[in-house]
Amino acid sequence: MKRKDGGYVLVYVMVVIVLLCALAAIVCSVALQNLKAQNASLERTRDLYTAEGLAEQFVGQVQQYKESGESGDTEYDSEEEAFQAAEKAADDAFETWRNEMTPSAEEWKRVDVTESKETGTYTEVFEATIETVGGSIRLQAEIEITFQVQVEVTEVEKSSGDSETEESEEPEGSEDSGDPEKPEETEEPKYSYSYTACVVPPIKYLTYETSSAGETADGGEAP
Repeated sequence: MKRKDGGYVLVYVMVVIVLLCALAAIVCSVALQNLKAQNASLERTRDLYTAEGLAEQFVGQVQQYKESGESGDTEYDSEEEAFQAAEKAADDAFETWRNEMTPSAEEWKRVDVTESKETGTYTEVFEATIETVGGSIRLQAEIEITFQVQVEVTEVEKSSGDSETEESEEPEGSEDSGDPEKPEETEEPKYSYSYTACVVPPIKYLTYETSSAGETADGGEAP
């Protein structure tokens, strides 16, 4: 009986050891899965912050836009004509810059552009997809850009050299001709312009979606 009891005790001990080993393996497996999930989550969060940082950097580049120009040697017959020419020059410069404007990261692609004629606001939409360990992150950055231009129109002052030249070109003996004096013709004023253009600090909306194992979920929105 003692031998049998000893054998039962040994079996019980072995069963307990096996169960403990199995339990330890399960605990280690769960801990390893949790660690992998945490690492994947940290990786995705880091990539998301990187993408947001790129979007913020892009917004900073937009805010730095500033353009100035002037009519140079070109003169205009009226203030309105000079003002319209200044606005067109500023609009053309801004349009050239806006068409060439791209985010610093190659991952960002322009996908949509809309323009509000009433407010002069352009809405630029960019998208980027970042692959991570746990799946992919699709980001969409929506940037509102409002263009502002200040125009200054000035009257072109006639230089003294021009008036002297006109006087010197008068034919000799005109005073003795006896003809009635003609009223002096007043020259119409000419105008030139200068302008300074900039953009109002844009409003940025950053939305993102995460996908894992073929499923897609809305990740949220950052103001």
